[in-house]
Amino acid sequence: MGLISRIKMIFTSKANAGLDKIEDAVQMTQQAIRDLQEKLEAALKAQATFKAMITGLKADQKKLENSKAEWLNKADQLQQRIDNEPEKAAEYESLMIVALDNSEKDAIAAASKTSIIEGYDAKYKAMVTKIKDLRELIVDSQNNLTQLKARQEVANASVAVNKELSNMEGLDSTKELMKRMEAKITSKEHLADAYAGIDEDNKSNEDKINDVLKNTPSVSSADKLAAFRANRNKA
Repeated sequence: MGLISRIKMIFTSKANAGLDKIEDAVQMTQQAIRDLQEKLEAALKAQATFKAMITGLKADQKKLENSKAEWLNKADQLQQRIDNEPEKAAEYESLMIVALDNSEKDAIAAASKTSIIEGYDAKYKAMVTKIKDLRELIVDSQNNLTQLKARQEVANASVAVNKELSNMEGLDSTKELMKRMEAKITSKEHLADAYAGIDEDNKSNEDKINDVLKNTPSVSSADKLAAFRANRNKA
């Protein structure tokens, strides 16, 4: 195997290896994007579930706040009864204590719900931030994939071109062929000129005379008019 052939094989091997690396990068990026999209779908489902849970807690907390206010309102109404009916104060006060106890229980439960909701709200905001970052990562990865694909196309084209240009033996043979074709055409042109010269040399004197007479200048329009007028005056 000649030196040029060995160089060609080495060059082709390295070019193909580089191209394989780019193809691997494209495939790995595509798989990474698919994985990220699956994670995003799972995160969005978790976000929806989390938000529904927080919404439910807030609804329960609102009910407890309303219930606390209702019990306080009932206690106030009982106090008004005591003010209007002092003789029934003992009876109404026992009911007031029940109303106040219930209001206190609702207040404690509402406060507990509020604490839980605040903690969940903080976690929910952190989840929203992470999902946003995940979306941005997917977009960046997709943009990177587009660039990798473009580079892959350029690399494919470069490998094909450089592969042809690296074939020095083929280029030399092509150049040699072009030289032979040019020489062949030049030889035919010379041969054609030679045949033309032979035809001229072989012409008879009569043919040469006829050729000269064929090239006799034609009579101009002015000469034709002058001749016509001269003949007319003679008449």
